[in-house]
Amino acid sequence: MPTARPLGLLDRLRRSVRTALAPAPAKFAGCHEKGNPSSRRHAFAGTGTLCGIPGHQVDVCRCLFVARRSRRSRRDCPVCRERARGVPRGD
Repeated sequence: MPTARPLGLLDRLRRSVRTALAPAPAKFAGCHEKGNPSSRRHAFAGTGTLCGIPGHQVDVCRCLFVARRSRRSRRDCPVCRERARGVPRGD
């Protein structure tokens, strides 16, 4: 029965380079429409949300808007989610 060989130095280097160069999602602040904290969560991008709500109409909260599909993201704005996925990360 063959045994699994440990990763060599070259294999580990390839994996770490691949991981470092992989695109990561951009990070946006989460926000809600003013006066309605139970509304959908939006991605805030400086002057407004990614879906077009002006900044003076939203309350920015101390959380990150993460563009992924999960149980927790059911309350996320689908337009903001799609647009956040398409934005490259700026390091």
